[in-house]
Amino acid sequence: MVWITKREVAYYVVISQVFRDRPFNIGEALDILTILGSKSVARKIIKKLISRGLLEKIDSATYRVKNFEDFLARTLKEYIVERIARTLKSSGFNIEKMPGSNLLIYTCESQRIDSVLNPLKNIIDIKYVCI
Repeated sequence: MVWITKREVAYYVVISQVFRDRPFNIGEALDILTILGSKSVARKIIKKLISRGLLEKIDSATYRVKNFEDFLARTLKEYIVERIARTLKSSGFNIEKMPGSNLLIYTCESQRIDSVLNPLKNIIDIKYVCI
């Protein structure tokens, strides 16, 4: 997992504070981002933000800021699944990681675990198999 740099976060924060939910064009963004560095650096950072999923490219020159929390949830999904799997395995549960960062838990005590894991169902898919 590649983390976002401080510079990328700084550019994202400036763009998100200025444009919020409003679509913007590359020229508007470059005019504002030159306060942080050169236009060529700003273009590179914008491309990185698009590839990381923090900016959405609407057309050839128009962009929209995406939610940072959604970015974090996507980025950390694999880590969260791995931590849950390790914790449950150390507690004696038989766990299988499925494609797409999903968990298959072999237990007949699903109510006990589900009460704890239920809030995470928006992030990961958890299935129970009674053995």
